[in-house]
Amino acid sequence: MTQKERIFNRLKIGEWLSSVEASRDMYIMRLGARIWDLWHDGHNIIERKVAGKSWSEYRLIPTQAPTMPPAFKASGRCWDRNVVPILDFGFLWSFVTRFLLFILVVSVAAQFSPHTFFKSHQFLALSRFLTAMKGDVR
Repeated sequence: MTQKERIFNRLKIGEWLSSVEASRDMYIMRLGARIWDLWHDGHNIIERKVAGKSWSEYRLIPTQAPTMPPAFKASGRCWDRNVVPILDFGFLWSFVTRFLLFILVVSVAAQFSPHTFFKSHQFLALSRFLTAMKGDVR
């Protein structure tokens, strides 16, 4: 086991490790260099000076797992209307059908004079369709 591994195992416990303890317990004389190696590997290690002494103590700060946002709440539909209002396909379907109906009326009305259009079978079918659509309006 390398010096770096022994120091890392000691720091994983959550205790402070000083250069005096490292030299006495693990026979490591250059603790600062090994701490730098661990820090360079991406570990979050903090240092504090010991009051009244000439050495430092080191401690490993554990990494926190990223927090995920809460999931969408379940509802009867695929998406909840309050969460994602842009995906309200009922409104989109209603808008598209009314737009296409408007285009149909304009194109049919352009072919007839007003007197003949209102007596034609296209107008009767259109009025039946509009009557049936009244129940679909939200």
